[in-house]
Order: sequence, then structure tokens, then C-alpha cells
Amino acid sequence: MPNEPFEIDPANATLHYSIECFEGSKAYRTVDDKIILFRSDENFRRMNQSHLQLGISTFDRFEMLECCRKLIEIEKDWIPDKPQHSLYIRPTSICMDDKLGLSRVTKSKTFIILSPVGPYYPRGFVPVKLYCDSTAIRAWPNGFGDKKVGGNYAPTLRTQRDGLELHGCDQVLWLLHDYVTEVGTMNFFVFWKNE
Repeated sequence: MPNEPFEIDPANATLHYSIECFEGSKAYRTVDDKIILFRSDENFRRMNQSHLQLGISTFDRFEMLECCRKLIEIEKDWIPDKPQHSLYIRPTSICMDDKLGLSRVTKSKTFIILSPVGPYYPRGFVPVKLYCDSTAIRAWPNGFGDKKVGGNYAPTLRTQRDGLELHGCDQVLWLLHDYVTEVGTMNFFVFWKNE
């Protein structure tokens, strides 16, 4: 179906209990005009893990990947034909139960939206400044930081704003004591030179 609004009841459990999850991957146009996906199967695997955590029914990730491929084939003209640009893929699942005091998800909706994107940072691919924060914990051992659920992201927005507005930083380097747990919207690698 085309992207269109849908109605949500004011008692919808997603609004009250954040019973929702999402993923994010990209489709790219190659120099020989082929369309490729980057690790979307792994995104759907992780989305199923989020479904399990939230109590939403899981799906066949390979069937979902095939549906995603067909959607991108239909919408391939949205993929920018410019260097460092891509088509952002946002699969999302929300609870559609309309009651307060929910203990079990009985209805849900899963959908994918697409959006053409350029470089994540307006100034392009240059080194980023990281704000190291140890006052708020983004993820912790045996916690839920490995699930892409809204409840993991909404509380981080204030720290992200503080890093940008007060310190001019692009992202937050989330710490648990002296351990790195995550860096905002990017992967984090360390080259450790130890003599």
C-alpha cells in the first residue's frame, strides 16, 4: 500500500507503554546501477528479538526480506543516484491493542517506510565529535539496549541535545562506568596500540 496515515485510538498501548520497535537499514545504487541492501536480513533478525521482548508475534525474516526487496524494486526510483546517498529503510512494528493495563499483545501492525537520504551529518564525512556521558546509562548488562524499542531512545534525547548545544558534539559516547556501550547512531571501533 502507499504510505498513508492511519488512526490510533487514544488508549492505544503503543502511546501508553511504548510497545513498538523499529530497525534501520539502507539500499544503495551501485556504479553499474544495481540496487544492493546492506545486512537487512540481520536487521530483521534483531527486529524479531525486539518482537520477542515486547510480546509481538515474530515473522519469517527471510520472507520479510523478500517483501522488502519487492517494495524497493517498486520504489527504486526513490534511491538517489548521487555519491554518499541511499534509500533509508525503516521497518516498524506497533501494538494495536486499545486498552490500558495491557499485559499481552493481541494485535500489532508491521510496516516499512522508505526515505531518500544523504550524508547523516550536514558537513559530510568528516571526523565527528563525541560527548562522553557517564551520568545516564544507555545500555547495561542484561538490559534491553540490544533491542531497538522506543523506550531505549526517548530518554537519550536530552543527553544528545546537551552534547550538541552545550559542547558542540555530534553524538554521545555512552558509557557504563569505564566501558563503552554505544555511540549514538553509528558503529564504534577501536584500534588499540598496546606496547
